[in-house]
Amino acid sequence: MLRFQFYKSQDVVTHVKLDTPTTKQEIRQLTEQGFMASGEIIPAPTMLKAME
Repeated sequence: MLRFQFYKSQDVVTHVKLDTPTTKQEIRQLTEQGFMASGEIIPAPTMLKAME
């Protein structure tokens, strides 16, 4: 099962797939741009399922 964390800045929402080699770098870049974690970590088989 994959794990996703959503990030939000104003009216923009994006996601990070956790447990990948680039996860920490992606999160750092998002937070530097003003994004904040939004909600809980979501386990899901696909990104589309995580969005439901």
